[in-house]
Amino acid sequence: MKLSLMIVLFLNSLFQLSAQSWDIKPAFENKMRHVSLGQNLLKHNFQQFANQSLNSVWEWDTLTLFKAGIPFQRSVQTFNDQFQLTQKVFEERINQSWNPFGRLQFGYDSEGRLITKTEQSYSYPDWSNTSRTNYVFNISGDVELVQTDHWESGQWIPYSRNSREYSPSGMEVTIINAYWDGTEWDPTLKTLLLLNIAGNDSLITITEWNGTVWQNYFRFSHFYDSLGLRVLSMDEIAENGTWMYDSRDLYTYDSAGQLVNQIYENWAENEWTPEEMRSYEYDDRGKQYSTTLFSRINNNWIPTDRSLMFYDHESRLYSHQYEHWTDGTWVPWQKGNYTFDAYGNSVSGDSWIWEQGAWVNAAGLLLMSYNYSSSILYLDNLDHYEASYVSNTENIDVTALDNEILVYPNPTENILCINQINAFHVTVLISDQMGRLITKTSMDKWPGCINVSMLKPGVYLLQINTSTLVSSYKFIKK
Repeated sequence: MKLSLMIVLFLNSLFQLSAQSWDIKPAFENKMRHVSLGQNLLKHNFQQFANQSLNSVWEWDTLTLFKAGIPFQRSVQTFNDQFQLTQKVFEERINQSWNPFGRLQFGYDSEGRLITKTEQSYSYPDWSNTSRTNYVFNISGDVELVQTDHWESGQWIPYSRNSREYSPSGMEVTIINAYWDGTEWDPTLKTLLLLNIAGNDSLITITEWNGTVWQNYFRFSHFYDSLGLRVLSMDEIAENGTWMYDSRDLYTYDSAGQLVNQIYENWAENEWTPEEMRSYEYDDRGKQYSTTLFSRINNNWIPTDRSLMFYDHESRLYSHQYEHWTDGTWVPWQKGNYTFDAYGNSVSGDSWIWEQGAWVNAAGLLLMSYNYSSSILYLDNLDHYEASYVSNTENIDVTALDNEILVYPNPTENILCINQINAFHVTVLISDQMGRLITKTSMDKWPGCINVSMLKPGVYLLQINTSTLVSSYKFIKK
């Protein structure tokens, strides 16, 4: 197994904070959960990672899945007055009525941090505990312990935990995974995460416990150019006490800093052998519209698969299509089509499969995106979904920059949002009161949000640049 896949699988179990665990209902699982190992994760986002306070404007409250035009599952979310997710109920359609089969419940401390997540299953007429996860924070507000318990014979029994230690600088984090053997905690894996001076993750080392000492297992090294763009990732595995090359990824970028090629190479017979390449293309708005996968055959790159993305004039993904390279031409395989409400939230999606020269509505993979969400929800094994949304605008302070642009909330703790700018190329800069640039980002989807959780409390300057507009505004980071 490629080590990069192994680390994703490992981290999925390590950071088990929001993944849904209803294995008997896989359509609600996040199939491609992405785990970032950057500075925010290592230091600041260990707190935010366990914080279900959404700090957003829109969230879906009901998501219904269909097969053959018939609803078969749905998930219903509820929120408290602070717009924190408090409950997620999973239901299935039986005899023309919705019947619950599971739910997740979330509890928070006085500072709005998630401190407990409880999973329950339903068997008429009662809910029964299944598992729970508790989060403990240190004095700095970072997560120092995540423990999962299972419900057995009417009581909570410890199952697994990971404890975390932070260096004073926050540039190093040690994580130890352990399982409860009935009498004591049995350690299994230890992970050391290191940042470089620029705040990028540079080294991830995982060791395993052999019952006596920690032994090297595998590690990942990342290298960056002067602009902070990752140009090389190296995977190594420990054999007989020595680190041995396993695989590596090489990255190249265009002048705008957009990734254009990623080449995967395997170490074999004392040399690097190219095996796969991913090529990315972008439109004039900077939106990625194609990803092509190549295999190395007889020293040539041969295309095998590609995905195409289509956007409307507001940069919303209204269709994506997957194709196979067959007999020298691209042959359609699957696509998803999407509709949005006036606020840019995806309210429906349809899966289509290419069969005998025509598109047929059939079960497949669909993507669900909505405003202010930091990720895409991947829904598999369905042919249609419908979603409704709730708004948090009544809880957000909105301040006008001019007659059209609104920036909110202000003051803010985690996220700063901009409602709408009528321009394609928009650059947003944040500086401190001394004029020193802190962050610079591009936006093309509205409303758009910036994560400011890493900023220290204080007053900052937000500057919005377009080809026809330069606006500046002060905001307060709480």
